[in-house]
Amino acid sequence: MEKCSMCSKQFPEATMKKMVQIIDRKAYAQNICPACQHLAVNNPNYYYAATNFSPNDISHSEEWARVIEEAHRYQVPPQILHELIKTFGKTKEKMKKG
Repeated sequence: MEKCSMCSKQFPEATMKKMVQIIDRKAYAQNICPACQHLAVNNPNYYYAATNFSPNDISHSEEWARVIEEAHRYQVPPQILHELIKTFGKTKEKMKKG
C-alpha cells in the first residue's frame, strides 16, 4: 500500500501512477491514486514520470532539476518540452520496432 500525494489515502502500489510535479523550476516525485489521476492529468504542473522513478531516489530529482534549468535557460515552456519528450519517445519506439 502507498499513500497518494494528493488525497493522502492508501492504495495498492499497482494502482498508483508515478508522476512529476513541477513547481518553481523544481521537480517533485508524486504517487497519484486512480481517484486523483484525472486531477493531475488536467493540471499543467503534473507529468507522467519515467519508469523506475522513485520519490526517494535523489538522483532523479537532480536529473530533472538539470532538465528544468536548461528549459528555463532557453525559455522553453513546460508544454513544449513535454511535447518534445513525447515525440522523441514515439520516434525511439518506432526505431526499436523497425
